[in-house]
Amino acid sequence: MQVRAARLTPDDILLALRRGAFYATSGVELRSVEHSESDLRVSIEARAGTAYHTRFIGTRRGSDAVGATLFETDDNPAVYTFTGDELYVRAVVTSSELHPNPYAAGDLETAWVQPVRPGDAGSGQN
Repeated sequence: MQVRAARLTPDDILLALRRGAFYATSGVELRSVEHSESDLRVSIEARAGTAYHTRFIGTRRGSDAVGATLFETDDNPAVYTFTGDELYVRAVVTSSELHPNPYAAGDLETAWVQPVRPGDAGSGQN
């Protein structure tokens, strides 16, 4: 897990966790995660020779498809523009690198950002 805290003190780390200023990772590093009322933007700290794929997942109002893929891209930064009917959106970034200590054979390095609600302005998670 990566946390954006002002200082490496227990109080600052707990404050950042409560704000949602963190992301889970198994190797992918993110430069920043920002969301506004109109979009969610993920900038990847790319390593030379490594490809990255970002899936934006979420659930639309009135849909039974929980955690459906809403948009996919290989762009960096990866940007999802809200349509207004999402209950939440989160990004999952997968690299082309094999995880050094996989749960299952073939697992790739991945990062998962915190879900955001469209329409909520926020400075960013990390």
